[in-house]
Amino acid sequence: MIGIASLLWHYKKQVRQSESALLHHLFAQEGIPVHDHNVVIRIDYAQPAYKVLDEWLSSRADSGPATFVILLTAPGWLCQIKRKSWDARAWIVDASACHPVWHALLSSPYTVFELIGNQRRYYTDQQLFLEQTRQEAIAVS
Repeated sequence: MIGIASLLWHYKKQVRQSESALLHHLFAQEGIPVHDHNVVIRIDYAQPAYKVLDEWLSSRADSGPATFVILLTAPGWLCQIKRKSWDARAWIVDASACHPVWHALLSSPYTVFELIGNQRRYYTDQQLFLEQTRQEAIAVS
């Protein structure tokens, strides 16, 4: 039993290391800086959560200590507009033209991947993630 638990722990450690290496490789491909706190959010402009995310990103002063990457499923012209308007707040990656590995990183049903040091969090709802982020920002203030 201890042997099996040891093998599982080792396997999970390798998966986490591979995931981190993959994320760093994807960031390097896009020219995105890597920090200790990285967040990847997948969103479709046709979803109701898009409006909330747009308001949230537009109201933030800057990205702070975290690197935010938005995998945006939208027409090319909207991706270009959001790259300009969210410039200091997030990196925009056009989901229709990105490397397929981005989609593998955020496999269904997850829409948010957060990496803080070695700790990973996955969220199925962008709005719940935003609410938690707001509450953490208020608690720190």
